Amino acid sequence: MRSVRGRRSVDERGQVTTALVMVVILGLTAVATLGVFALARGVDDRSRAQTAADAAALAGAGVLGDALPEILGLLDAKDGDLASYVGCDLGRADAEEYAAANDATLTAYCFDLASGEVTVEVRMQDPVSDDTGPAEAGAVASTGLDLGSCLFEDDAVEVQPSPTSTPTPEGGDGGGQGGGGQGGGGQGGDQGGDGADTPPPPPPDLGTTLDCGPLSAQFTIGGEDGRLSLESVDVGDLEPELVG
Repeated sequence: MRSVRGRRSVDERGQVTTALVMVVILGLTAVATLGVFALARGVDDRSRAQTAADAAALAGAGVLGDALPEILGLLDAKDGDLASYVGCDLGRADAEEYAAANDATLTAYCFDLASGEVTVEVRMQDPVSDDTGPAEAGAVASTGLDLGSCLFEDDAVEVQPSPTSTPTPEGGDGGGQGGGGQGGGGQGGDQGGDGADTPPPPPPDLGTTLDCGPLSAQFTIGGEDGRLSLESVDVGDLEPELVG
């Protein structure tokens, strides 16, 4: 009887041990599964955030082609700084739209016309988990136009010789021909004075071209005030690309 009871006791302890091991294994498996799921979701959210940032940066850079005529129209001198005419928010609305389309919010944005780059930062709208906030990402896109390479090339101008004044008859000769009674001398003197006071013509307007890669813009330089006036703009294919 004692030996049977002993065997039962050993069997019962073995069953309990096996059950505890199974519980531990199941618990560890559940923890590992949850960990893998959380990790996978975190990686997926970071990937989605990067996609949203890339799309926003490219969208912001893509507005330059349509905005160039208006921007160049503000330039009034050859030494003017184009970047000073354009704020950091150029293209922001487009960037916000593309970020939102990818379930993200635009948190930082700047269009640097001088460098031709757009820098953005985005945050996903939903947190990764209860313990982890929304994923964030940033991106930099180039507009495809380097304003640092822009040069003005003035059109060739044919230099005309300065006109010479035509001699006018002296007042005395006019008086001799017209006779003293007619007052011819006075008329001749007045005519001579009018010819000497004729102002010179204003300098002619000049043409100049702003050339920088895919951009070519024609301007007129006012002969009197030297101010630039935009005549036409030819923009080739600007291809924004991610650079960071």
